[in-house]
Amino acid sequence: MLFWRFDACIFIDCALLIDESTEQLIFTGCTFKDCNVDRIDTDEIRGLLVKDSLFALPIAQRKADFDRRLSDALKARRKSSQL
Repeated sequence: MLFWRFDACIFIDCALLIDESTEQLIFTGCTFKDCNVDRIDTDEIRGLLVKDSLFALPIAQRKADFDRRLSDALKARRKSSQL
């Protein structure tokens, strides 16, 4: 049996392959940036544990969200100045 533990690691622009047969894998205090996962569910039976880890959306998604919020704010500002 193999046991993999990652503590305070930073994963950037990576693809994690976790399927139903993955076992004995722990991430504590890790950061995932621009990876293919936005969360990893804990499964004690399989030995999968994620604790105090951060999942950042890919840059393209964060930029799209920022652009949308900026556009909404500018529209609201124009609307309030017309009143």
